[in-house]
Amino acid sequence: MTRAWAYVALWGVMLAVLAIVQVAFDLHGLQFGLAIGVAAVILVIGGLQFLRPPREGIRALPENSYATLMVAVGILMVALGILFGQWLYLIGAGVLVLGLGGVARELLAARRSAG
Repeated sequence: MTRAWAYVALWGVMLAVLAIVQVAFDLHGLQFGLAIGVAAVILVIGGLQFLRPPREGIRALPENSYATLMVAVGILMVALGILFGQWLYLIGAGVLVLGLGGVARELLAARRSAG
């Protein structure tokens, strides 16, 4: 069973890669520093989750949620769209709406299965 820290750490690595890719676009130091700072914070959160002992018991929600991943990617695309242009902002908004619909569907299914 994969623990939650691995997903958070992967997200932090992906943010770090995106921050490094920004160097090719010759952006200002503030944008690069902000992106690296967010990646570092997410990696620290993943490390803290790794150190936390696992909780035992029944989970009402699934271990993996692709809809939650879509929400996170949509938020990132909207945030980067503010820097890179409206085309990325609008695509990110669409991904975000689809992800939120998936999360709502998962929550309804969990509520039905819980009784």
